Amino acid sequence: MKKLLLAGMLLFNLVIFAQSQKWEPAEEITEKSTTDKEYNYLTRGLSIQESSGLDIIAGYRLTPCIINRTFDNKHIFNVSYLVDTKSNLLKGISVVINSKMYSNKIYLCIPIKNGKLMLQHQKIIASLISPVSTYYSFVMEECFATLAVPQGY
Repeated sequence: MKKLLLAGMLLFNLVIFAQSQKWEPAEEITEKSTTDKEYNYLTRGLSIQESSGLDIIAGYRLTPCIINRTFDNKHIFNVSYLVDTKSNLLKGISVVINSKMYSNKIYLCIPIKNGKLMLQHQKIIASLISPVSTYYSFVMEECFATLAVPQGY
């Protein structure tokens, strides 16, 4: 557990350091990139969908990730992949944080190949308070370390 905590703290410090550096998105937006519509759906529309009982937006599916974690019985992290059903391309990674400690839900989108949206995502991550920010680092580290992506990607 100490090693995991140490690794998480190191990753968190690297993220903070990286955020202090000036970074300009250089990627060209392509059909493989997350669009503003997809980003807004995962950060705002998903909560509306859940509260209203609506179906997912047409042309997409949400595929649950095998990495879903609960910390201290107070913070629940659910990770899903937004996939375009027509092209079968991964269009974004959804992270929903249900914080029973703060009685709220946070909807995040990790964009794919879109530097402008990645900057927005990084600002949101930088605003997370502890322990949520630490737990987020643990979940992302585990997700990427295990390469927990749907088959075909």
